Amino acid sequence: MIIALAAFAQAASAQYQMANSNFEAWKASSGEPDHWHGFKSAKGSLASMAKGTLAKSDDKRPGSTGSYSALITAGSVMGIVNNGSVTTGQMQAASMSAANTANHAEMDKTSTATDKNGDKFYMPLTGHPDALKVWLKFQQGTAQTTYKYASVSAVITDGTYYQEPEDKTYSNKVAQAKNTQITACDWTEFTVPFEYLSNSVEPAAILCTFGTNATPGKGSNGDKVFIDDIELVYYSELSAAQYNGADVTFTDGAATVDAEYNASLLNLTKKGKGATVETSFDEASALLTITVKGENISEDATNCHTYTIQFTVPEPAVVSSETYSEDLYVTLGTSTSDKQVADVVVETLDNGNINFVLKNFVLDGMPVGNIAVKNIAVAKDNSFSFNGGIQIAEGDDPAVEMWMGPVITEQCGGSVPLDMNGCFIGEDHVVVYISIDISEFVGYAVDVHLGYARAIMSVNATAKYGTFCAPFAVDVPGNVQVYTVASAAASGLLTLEEVTKIIPANTPVVLFAESGLENTDFFGLAEAGTPTAGMLTGVYESTPAPAGSYVLQNLSGRVGFYQVAAGQQPTVGANRCYLTSASGVKAFYFDADDATGIETLTNTTLTGDVYNLAGQRTSKMQCGINIINGKKVIK
Repeated sequence: MIIALAAFAQAASAQYQMANSNFEAWKASSGEPDHWHGFKSAKGSLASMAKGTLAKSDDKRPGSTGSYSALITAGSVMGIVNNGSVTTGQMQAASMSAANTANHAEMDKTSTATDKNGDKFYMPLTGHPDALKVWLKFQQGTAQTTYKYASVSAVITDGTYYQEPEDKTYSNKVAQAKNTQITACDWTEFTVPFEYLSNSVEPAAILCTFGTNATPGKGSNGDKVFIDDIELVYYSELSAAQYNGADVTFTDGAATVDAEYNASLLNLTKKGKGATVETSFDEASALLTITVKGENISEDATNCHTYTIQFTVPEPAVVSSETYSEDLYVTLGTSTSDKQVADVVVETLDNGNINFVLKNFVLDGMPVGNIAVKNIAVAKDNSFSFNGGIQIAEGDDPAVEMWMGPVITEQCGGSVPLDMNGCFIGEDHVVVYISIDISEFVGYAVDVHLGYARAIMSVNATAKYGTFCAPFAVDVPGNVQVYTVASAAASGLLTLEEVTKIIPANTPVVLFAESGLENTDFFGLAEAGTPTAGMLTGVYESTPAPAGSYVLQNLSGRVGFYQVAAGQQPTVGANRCYLTSASGVKAFYFDADDATGIETLTNTTLTGDVYNLAGQRTSKMQCGINIINGKKVIK
């Protein structure tokens, strides 16, 4: 049911619907629906003879929440069919000839005539409706093969005199909606579009008329038309949109245009005659929002539609550029490359963001190209991050004949997934971790550490012991026990202190792993400092052990720190340690007694119960790590 207007004010500033359009209001003094009229209120010399009737009916359209409809019925006068009619104006019956325009519906806002309810024969309208919707049920009294159509006509005017059918050419018309081919039907909803005339006339009134036959005097006696729930429709959609001459296609109200926004290139066509179109453009996101409101938005706040067009975000301007040369490690699967040196170009933009370009990236000998990420925000702590897709462009090293970046991009569907986290360190360095998902192309994920130091930890599975040192803090692996060497007794006992959770930067340590540990990479920011702690000294590059120092070795199946003789100095590998001691012993063993006296291994300062690493009490110290008074010692 269309909600009827609660009040009818002819002087209202805005009128968008016809009063009593659901035919629920019928004043007893009239016998006609309020603000609508039939032959009971007709004028003219033959008005009293009219047999077409207008009455209230409880036969309502499906789904209606109202109680009534209007029923017009055709009658017969002297064998001539008198069509049933209802109008917002006043009926005029002045001729015996049905086709004579003296028989018509008319409306004039200047007329003082009123119906029995005191209402003028006049329906104000100030809107520009796009269509008239109405529910109709049409029954023929006698089946007709010719003149078989009922009709509806709605003419919008400036309110001055107008009649239907017309007796002349009227220049006060604004628009008209007509359907003169309504065939017999059960309850059916009809939509009749308005056609607007090309003139400057503004709407002030509407003359709406329904008839049991589209041709005066035709049809049959007893033809019936039930009328319910009339609505004037005000469209709030776009009928077309173009940008730079090309059609814009919306899907669920959204569209994308691969261009930067220029308001002068946008052309929007509204569907509604009186609809309004508002646009709002967000510069940051390059999203254009279009809101189309129906002309009756003041009465129906829901009558609007929103469209969005995503344009290309304009490229911010580059205000400065800086090139960094940083160490680079590339991990493909479980294999990490040797250290390389790579150039990174960082462009600062006028919006405060940056463009990041890793130049001429090479993967396992394969030239890939420039890894470029644009318009990245930089946080207050100088960190930045990105997660999304990129296109890998060719590099700019003229010595390379073919870069695989474009091929990789195509293989990844036009967008290579990339996750990046970085930070500026002072004014001279940038450190970045990059994960590139090109597993579809190379079979593995690719991890890139730029500007970081690398340390490799390993423990020989046979020896079970190793050494380690890194210029940055390292988390203790779950299957490894870590110790610093605090001191050594003259008897040959090494006193160890366990390191839990984190190995501090520049701290050389002894490792114990029951099942060994294969080469494991660690990356971090190098911290300044000397890699010395207690009796251990670490090295970050392969270095000959100093004469007289002790190097961890497995000689003839015996693991220990062996003293180095001058001229026979083994190499201590990167991220490894050597031990210094003034004890004078030849070796510190982990796995057996020493013939020079270490086998007696008695430390009078460490008395008490002896436990192994499993927490089991033993009768004496065992080869390897023992716990005495809560301290760990090595025999």
